[in-house]
Amino acid sequence: MIDYKEMYFHLMHETARAISLMQKAQQDCEEMYLNATDTPVVLLEPKEESGKE
Repeated sequence: MIDYKEMYFHLMHETARAISLMQKAQQDCEEMYLNATDTPVVLLEPKEESGKE
């Protein structure tokens, strides 16, 4: 008989690992961006919507 509990726990464990891996990759990229010295920071002004008074 199929052990659904084991399947469920395996799926949840692997899902949690995948999420952790993606979070780590995002944090690494954010650190790379923040540590880059050649990236200018540009403040953009919001567009004014036409037709509004």
